[in-house]
Amino acid sequence: METLLRENRRTIGDFEVVDFVDERQIDGLRKQIDVDVPLELHWTWEYGSEVEELRALYERGKKGQWNAEEDIDWSQPMPREEWFLNKQTGSLLAVVLSTMGADDATCRDAAWTSSRT
Repeated sequence: METLLRENRRTIGDFEVVDFVDERQIDGLRKQIDVDVPLELHWTWEYGSEVEELRALYERGKKGQWNAEEDIDWSQPMPREEWFLNKQTGSLLAVVLSTMGADDATCRDAAWTSSRT
């Protein structure tokens, strides 16, 4: 196995990766490396409400973070004919369309539409 790994090893910048072109090589390695372990696993997402200290930590974390529900005045109208994002960086689609020569209204409409999905 070490020979197989060494033959497929290459460097990308500071990182070393192992590339395999042939899927059969990967399957063969999995058979050598995989270890069957009988294990029963149960996920629960109720721990936050059951452990008081964890709940308090979670609430402190929420207060220290930006909260869109509380930090934005949603009653303010958002005119569609104005840019609501930075024109150059706010919407990839708008930037691509602008680069392709689309007019400002088309780019703004694309930014509006792409932000709603």
